[in-house]
Amino acid sequence: LDITNIKVEEYIKDVIKTMVHKWGFKYLKIDFLFGACMRGGNHHNMRLTRAEIIKKGLKIIREAAGKDVILAGCGMPISPGIGILDTMRVSPDTAPFWQKFLVSSILQTGAMLGVKNAIRNTMVRSFMHKNLWLNDPDCIMMRDINTKLTPSERDTVINFTILTGGVFMLSDDMELLNDKTISKIREIIKLNDQCSKFESIPIDIMENEIPSLYFNTSGMIGIFNYKNKTVNFELDLFKYNFVIRNIKRLRNVWTDEVINITAENSIVIPGIKPHGSKLFYIE
Repeated sequence: LDITNIKVEEYIKDVIKTMVHKWGFKYLKIDFLFGACMRGGNHHNMRLTRAEIIKKGLKIIREAAGKDVILAGCGMPISPGIGILDTMRVSPDTAPFWQKFLVSSILQTGAMLGVKNAIRNTMVRSFMHKNLWLNDPDCIMMRDINTKLTPSERDTVINFTILTGGVFMLSDDMELLNDKTISKIREIIKLNDQCSKFESIPIDIMENEIPSLYFNTSGMIGIFNYKNKTVNFELDLFKYNFVIRNIKRLRNVWTDEVINITAENSIVIPGIKPHGSKLFYIE
């Protein structure tokens, strides 16, 4: 749709007003937004840049929807949404697999869908959360059928999503989940809500392509293994005492396992499985 065409503008206003003011929807996910400003597109108003075009479209939707409706942006260049959107997808789409493998490495970019890239992009954009909007790290998937994710990879998505403190969404047919999984979802929501009140910091962001240490100032830290093999993770948390102070021990959120820490020695987190992670309380 050419947003700069007045007839299209009126059409969009009518659609949004119908959805919000007649049907009562208060949350609108606006997806595939880059389609409004693609390179080489023909527009009725050729004086506007592509960024101005998409911003114009968002303003049209905001005006028609009103201030009380949550607008969630997705699939769009990020900066035009500042000041208009309430939440923003800050990563490519996640998927029921870790990473999409292509024959050509040239096409293997950080924008490809999959869990690994969703984690990468969300972590490095953590500073946007609650400063520009609520970050949307995409959904978690708890199911163990119709998925290529290993149990360790599913746990990594859970631990990562908790620590973001961002928008929490679940993408499963709930009838396929057992009572134990439903109970865990309740605990995930509780922990995510706890982290949402604090700041999330990828503390080794300047050292690794994808941060492996993700700290939430509520007092939780995640340790992530992106390798294709099990690793014993050697860690000197005192190296990061500009962020984390007065550490005495780590307590595993899910198992209550305790690892004591002394100032003299680094610690070893044993047996983190391929693409796995561990989530700890800092005490």
